[in-house]
Amino acid sequence: MVSGKKFCRRKLHTQRSVIVVIIAAVVTSIWLYARDVQLEQADGQGIDESFDQYVAHRKRDTAPVVHRGLLDIFGLKVRTPKTNAWQTLETLAKNNEFEDTLRSSAHFEPNGRFQFTNLEPLAGHIYQTLKDYQRFLTNSLLHLQLLVKRFPYIEERRLIEDRLISLASHSREYNRILRKELKDFMVRTGLARKSREALYKLKLKVQTAIQQRQAYPCSRTVKCKLTNPYGFASGIHDVLWCLIKGFQDNKRVVLDTKDWHYLNANFTWNESFRPLDESDSSKENCSNLADDPTMPGPNGQARLSIHTIPVDVAETLVRYHQEPYAWWFGQFIGYILRPSSLTEELVQQAKQLLGFKSPIVGLQIRRTDKFSEAAYHEVEEYMEHAEEYYRSLGANIPKRVFVATDEPQVLDDLRENFPDFVFISNVRSAELANDLDTRDYPASLQGLIIDLFLLAQTDKLVCTLSSGVCRIAYELMQARRTDATDQLVSLDVSYFYAYVAAPPVKAIYEHEPVDKRGLYLSPGYCVAKTSDTSIVQESVKKPNYNGFSVGILCGSNLLAGNYPTYKTLPTVRVNGTNTALF
Repeated sequence: MVSGKKFCRRKLHTQRSVIVVIIAAVVTSIWLYARDVQLEQADGQGIDESFDQYVAHRKRDTAPVVHRGLLDIFGLKVRTPKTNAWQTLETLAKNNEFEDTLRSSAHFEPNGRFQFTNLEPLAGHIYQTLKDYQRFLTNSLLHLQLLVKRFPYIEERRLIEDRLISLASHSREYNRILRKELKDFMVRTGLARKSREALYKLKLKVQTAIQQRQAYPCSRTVKCKLTNPYGFASGIHDVLWCLIKGFQDNKRVVLDTKDWHYLNANFTWNESFRPLDESDSSKENCSNLADDPTMPGPNGQARLSIHTIPVDVAETLVRYHQEPYAWWFGQFIGYILRPSSLTEELVQQAKQLLGFKSPIVGLQIRRTDKFSEAAYHEVEEYMEHAEEYYRSLGANIPKRVFVATDEPQVLDDLRENFPDFVFISNVRSAELANDLDTRDYPASLQGLIIDLFLLAQTDKLVCTLSSGVCRIAYELMQARRTDATDQLVSLDVSYFYAYVAAPPVKAIYEHEPVDKRGLYLSPGYCVAKTSDTSIVQESVKKPNYNGFSVGILCGSNLLAGNYPTYKTLPTVRVNGTNTALF
């Protein structure tokens, strides 16, 4: 009986202890929750300690859970070796075999060592690598910032964000000074002047060759019938193909635009642009020309020869220009879009009305029909480069920005968030372009044309090259300048001609990927686009340009992945024929 009472008292005591522990746990949980709420409400204000001191004060374990190499944090992580399957497929691909018709600015010596053929492309590659490095670093810091926002304590988030901001600021200044000093080096050594002179002479030569062909008689003439049902830029790039194809075939090209949806009997091509064949010797009536199914014809592989350049032109471009195809296509776009007297007058009126004058940055921000073709970009992403341009000038001048957009609200957002900039825009053009029902109207087309010419006359153009309008503005810049490569910033992809894969690039450095999505490279490897449309798909999947591209080893359908563009060089396809002999 006594033992039974002891057992009951012991059981009651145990129950009381359990209840006390539960109550203590609940009270502790409530206290911790209240403390966290107070920390969030404090919003991180009044914290003067450094991050290291703060962590020590909190006595939190900052050691990473995952075990890593001691030198990984210094960028010396041991890379994952190629798998046996990769090595086998790599051997079968024979990916170091290039077409005989491809040219680049580098060569490999008999001992296998890579060398730039001349100093000009070496300097150009260094400059482009510095720009890509800044884009890679900025993109990486933005990703880190997004990760930091998941931290549970607002104080820690603020302290880490401050460190990231400091890192971004210092790295950008390093990069800006390095690019300035490299430019100074090119000027003082005469490389810059030599490049300008060579490209200017080449420009005159190519323009003369185009004009000569456009003066041929009807017996040497083909008709290009423009019926493209898509946007303005898509139609103009059809005409680009026609003119280049005629150039390659040594023919004059006559443009038939009566069925193009942008034009009608009251608003013809000649209202906005000069005719393709306007010389006195070409006044012969060629109205009886038969339609040519290849002019412009289908896209894709049918237009593969658009990337074929005369050998004497190619030799100059690979030596003196970072984007040979942008320059080459720009010469033809500059000829196609020669403004009529009416357009010249409208552009001058717009410049006077808007206060358009140099220095000025141009932003082309497309919104209404962009979402299915490319990733969305906030206005801050555009303005990053506008601010960088004016800081690089180092002068206290008005920060003018010309905005071409199909969304009028964009201008209000810019003015509200960046009050220290002067924003100008063709508002009526934006309103017409915003409505898909009025986008094809003559007034809308006229506004778009004015925007194009103004964008091409800016000192720095920020846009997305996935947009055809952006590519045309860039091509016009190449026609206006000897080299406009440094005047463009693309937020998504590099320059391309839509739906025709460019020639492969040549790897010049070893590359061992950090993650599984990477592509292994060795010097001399051939890297191609995965398809004719892959770069368009890339602009949809990749939120920002970060200095990497997606490619596949030539000769393989399986070895694909991301690779850094600075470890490669572009190639140009030649046809072995000089310009003068076409």
